[in-house]
Amino acid sequence: MFAPDLYFVGFTAQEWHGLIDAIRPLDTVQVDSGGATGGVVLVTEGKKPIKLLHTERGRLDPTEQAWPVAFPEIAQRYGSRWVVELQFGALQSLFDRFGDELTPDDDYLQQVLSLLTLFRQFEVEGRIRVWPQSLLQWPVPSHRTVSRALDAICPIGQSVVIGVFRRGQLYTALAARRGPLGFDRIVGPSVLRREMGLVSGDWTRDYRYLLRATEDCVGSVALGCFAELATLQALAGSRRPGAWAEAVAMREVILSPVVPALAIPLGIDVGLAALEGVRALAERAKSLDWLTRQGPLASLLDRVHGAKSPAASLKAILGFDPLGLLYKLVEKRRE
Repeated sequence: MFAPDLYFVGFTAQEWHGLIDAIRPLDTVQVDSGGATGGVVLVTEGKKPIKLLHTERGRLDPTEQAWPVAFPEIAQRYGSRWVVELQFGALQSLFDRFGDELTPDDDYLQQVLSLLTLFRQFEVEGRIRVWPQSLLQWPVPSHRTVSRALDAICPIGQSVVIGVFRRGQLYTALAARRGPLGFDRIVGPSVLRREMGLVSGDWTRDYRYLLRATEDCVGSVALGCFAELATLQALAGSRRPGAWAEAVAMREVILSPVVPALAIPLGIDVGLAALEGVRALAERAKSLDWLTRQGPLASLLDRVHGAKSPAASLKAILGFDPLGLLYKLVEKRRE
């Protein structure tokens, strides 16, 4: 994925953390503001912890930690967002096995995928445990799958850019160019912000300056994604079907330029919203008498006729208000 001669510039520690915050669910960020930060690493041997480390507070006394204890209780006690338990010697075994499986022909992408696969195996064996997000929840794609996805989104010789805005200013950004051997140039907001020059304070216009700065510093852009910080955080934590498609339609998320490959996931998102409506109707169907007074279709028609506006029923079925979306789009076009 990354070229051997990767050029990385333009990031401060704060801006790098800002990029991570932008893709983290909003409720997680709110928890952080209440005092939950960092993570806890617990090394166990047999039936007791022998090492305890908080990523921000440093070493802790393992003898004061009762064991076994549920991970949420550990996170609450030490004010952390995540917990990892390692059996003694697990990391050494992990990297020994990783080194044995490497070949001279493996590129960086294959190395990362192999390491993720081994990590999942160690989780299955119980030698590593992770809370709250386990890698077992996510399948590891093949090298071919990732390469084809990259070809569709960012062909060799072109770049991608992500811009996150807050209160009219560029909060954080990342621009990456893909070379023949992988991404060989990554530029952060410190450089891009300077190249953007004076901005208007309206991110829906200023993203164009970020696009131009990316082309000057990195190269031709194949895909750009721009949004406000709060919008991305809300979408990261949303499980509502149609949320991303609605945000793109509302220009709360701007894709420019946009590659045809993104039409598939956006179309799936719309399809999930419709499927959710069909599922809800199916759950209400308790007999085959669809046209009786007790049937689901009759109930739906009663709602349409009895509602002040048909949009109320459409909103319940689709998961979002299509007429409200249309009105907002028209208002935005008039501005």
